[in-house]
Amino acid sequence: MNNNLKKLAILVVGIVLISTTITVAQHEGAKHHGRTQLSKAKKLNASNFIKLSAGLGMSTYYGDICEGWNCYKFRHSLNFGAYFRYNHRFSFRGDLFWTRLYNDDQIYKFHRDLGFRTDVLEFSTTIMYDIFAFEHKFESRRTIEPYLHAGIGLAYFNPMGKLDGRWYNLSDYHTEGKSYSQVIPVIPIGAGIRTRMRHDLNLGFEFSYRITFTDYLDDVSGKNYLDPSKFPDGANSTASLLANRSTIPYFPERVRGNPTKNDGYFTFAIRAEYMIKAYRDLRRKGNLHKVHSGHKTIKRR
Repeated sequence: MNNNLKKLAILVVGIVLISTTITVAQHEGAKHHGRTQLSKAKKLNASNFIKLSAGLGMSTYYGDICEGWNCYKFRHSLNFGAYFRYNHRFSFRGDLFWTRLYNDDQIYKFHRDLGFRTDVLEFSTTIMYDIFAFEHKFESRRTIEPYLHAGIGLAYFNPMGKLDGRWYNLSDYHTEGKSYSQVIPVIPIGAGIRTRMRHDLNLGFEFSYRITFTDYLDDVSGKNYLDPSKFPDGANSTASLLANRSTIPYFPERVRGNPTKNDGYFTFAIRAEYMIKAYRDLRRKGNLHKVHSGHKTIKRR
């Protein structure tokens, strides 16, 4: 993903965060202005609840080994999440996400003959914005609910390369003569849609792109190959052979990667979302008690 698009995505995240801050400030101001009436308290409680989710999906990598729509290769993914609805528009979600990414040069750029696979373990916090305001109880919600989401998280990855039928941890061999961090910030952005399955269960479909701050998901970044003689164990070492897995010999101008763009990955997920009723009921009872306690009790003699 180019730098302009990355800046735009960061701007969108910033706008969402600012909007949420304004909403929180307005809510706090209303609390100091006066007590909420009983009917309003009931309506607010209808929007505050927690959901748990779990699901399956597919992911595909975008980077130096695959820079177009014609070379995507999908692998499976798992997701687990917990949602808190703050108000009628905004929700917050904590996500634990795992996926495997894979691609190679066997069809496109086969003369380069590079390839990799990596498992990605990611934790993120996401702000979700509902296109249509949530103004009903959970049980009487809309049948279809579209939303946008943006967030920030951390991901761990470990690229591996195949040589003579064996997989190697590429980060251990410094195939471009340098090391890199395997824990990286990520910015997930995307959209989704929920559909009501029953009174306490949703089925969601979500698409997102992970903007990453690394060009080494695939262990490929540098424009040119490293001179084989500069590897600690020489030109015939495992590191040198992993760096150049083709039959074309090294020459200084030979292109290996594209250092001007970072890697990323697309995710497509199906999520089952279940509402925790007990929490919602406790919230309702607690707030109603606060409203009632605000009125004076007249004792009869």
